[in-house]
Amino acid sequence: MKTSDENPCAPQPLLQACMKAGQMLMQHGAESALVENLTVRLGRALGAEQVHVGLTANFLAVTLCARQERVSDLRRLKDRGINMDTVSQVQRIVLKAEKNKGTQPDAVLRALETISPSRYPRVLVAVMVGLACGSFARLMGADWGTCFWTVAAAAIAMGLRLFVARFHFNPLLTFFVTAFAATSIAVLGGRFLPFVKTPGIAVAASVLLLIPGYPLINTVSDIVKGYVNTGLSRGTMAVLLILSSAMGMFLALTLMGGDLWK
Repeated sequence: MKTSDENPCAPQPLLQACMKAGQMLMQHGAESALVENLTVRLGRALGAEQVHVGLTANFLAVTLCARQERVSDLRRLKDRGINMDTVSQVQRIVLKAEKNKGTQPDAVLRALETISPSRYPRVLVAVMVGLACGSFARLMGADWGTCFWTVAAAAIAMGLRLFVARFHFNPLLTFFVTAFAATSIAVLGGRFLPFVKTPGIAVAASVLLLIPGYPLINTVSDIVKGYVNTGLSRGTMAVLLILSSAMGMFLALTLMGGDLWK
């Protein structure tokens, strides 16, 4: 990022840089305290005398004062999926701006716009998630045949989840479909495959990939740190995702005959 020793920056470009940084942090799963902290630090590093940040689960508001002018902006937040690599890149840009006094907002904005969320290959993600669910099945006392089938069911379900997510459907629908698929595969294995001795464990373990662990962690963190509204919103969404998954499991067990895998 280029730097300059000129006078403090104009408020509007400075505001755009702060809004872009805060928006990217919120949309990729950063906790509220981190979002506010980094947005305020970036604004001050770029020359703002005061920076105020307002957060909700769906909106970000920033007001700053620079060169005796006060400007504000409000932006809607759209979920882009949890990606800590993006959060780390934004944090590094903020640290660089703090280190290089006189950094221009346009340079920061260009740096932020060049960030491209890095993602693992879908096949690798599906396989590793399947192995994780199979490991949980083993910890719950499943035999090796059941563990193998759990890996297959969870990997297929995760692949389906990633495929459906590409079409940007409602997350509740994505979780419902994924839970239905994982449960159906697990039940079918218990019904038709003789080496699946404990299909009930396969059913339980194959849907563990749908536990919204990170949103639940952010919920507790936000509430403890005073961002109650944001925390409750995130927590409500996490609970709805769990309920959607349970409905998918219930439908699969009803259609497949739940008494056959007990």
